[in-house]
Amino acid sequence: MDGSAHDSRAIRTASETAEVILACGAVVQILKHITGRESPFEATTWTGKWNLFPNQIEYHKHVPRYDAFPSGHVATALATLTVIQENYPRQQWITYVGYPIIGCVATGLMARGIHWVSDFPLAIALGYSFGEIVVRGHTEENNKLTSKIMPTIRPTLTTFQTPALQLSWDLY
Repeated sequence: MDGSAHDSRAIRTASETAEVILACGAVVQILKHITGRESPFEATTWTGKWNLFPNQIEYHKHVPRYDAFPSGHVATALATLTVIQENYPRQQWITYVGYPIIGCVATGLMARGIHWVSDFPLAIALGYSFGEIVVRGHTEENNKLTSKIMPTIRPTLTTFQTPALQLSWDLY
């Protein structure tokens, strides 16, 4: 045996990667099932119809009509990249290779008509946030602290004075 089975950093990275994909993927799926946004190749309007809280039977019969927002591909790819970056901070090439790859994935998803460009900002925020939360939750220093990172949703007003909800990750 070459000792690779005893590489604790690699084992931790693999464990955190599995955790972040499951957690981020679950939240993305919940959001897809709530927002019901049409994929570009199924669009019935110029910007894609939003069908909030769609009928779940119809959703499962015609998934592309309801599952564009947010992009699970980009969210889980960025979450995975964030975990790997945080576990291997001295390997700068991971950043220089990882971000362009995710950019290419996003571009390909738009070119194929699977996602709108507006499907990506929330996916990026979710992916990065979940990656940071999972890594920080497993660090030895953070486990000694009594504080926790928790999601907070607050009512707010947009620049056009329309009601909205603001999602943030706060330290408690």
